[in-house]
Amino acid sequence: MIPPPILSNEESRLGALRRYRIEGVGREVAFDHATDLAARVFKVPISLVSIVGADEQRFKGAHGLQALCTPMQASMGSTL
Repeated sequence: MIPPPILSNEESRLGALRRYRIEGVGREVAFDHATDLAARVFKVPISLVSIVGADEQRFKGAHGLQALCTPMQASMGSTL
């Protein structure tokens, strides 16, 4: 896989995740409800809300996927 690009504001972005204390935090019911609704509205089998940290993409909410996270190399950004 192609590694995701490192953005010029990467340290600032990661700092914000630390400040808001959301990096590494798992699933939340409200986000699961939002992804269920999105999957129904858009008629898609998988819907995700994810937070991309330094080393992994963690799913805050998911519909149609049981995984809690994926390595950074498997994140959507790695396909750019």
